[in-house]
Amino acid sequence: MRPFIHAPDGGSFGHALCENPRGDVTEYERDVDCGECLDALERADVGLLQRMRKHGFQFLDSRPRTRA
Repeated sequence: MRPFIHAPDGGSFGHALCENPRGDVTEYERDVDCGECLDALERADVGLLQRMRKHGFQFLDSRPRTRA
């Protein structure tokens, strides 16, 4: 079984949202297949989403997310 592809945690070092050290971290939401990272993206607040964008993460849609 191959390692999961993770979402970044919004920092500058490429750590995953789920804090799992195995697998790749991607810059594209469409490539994320780690269930824990996908759940964390759903719960993410505006600050985290902005940090992720600032570090180059590209979300599936271009609409700003407004979850506070």
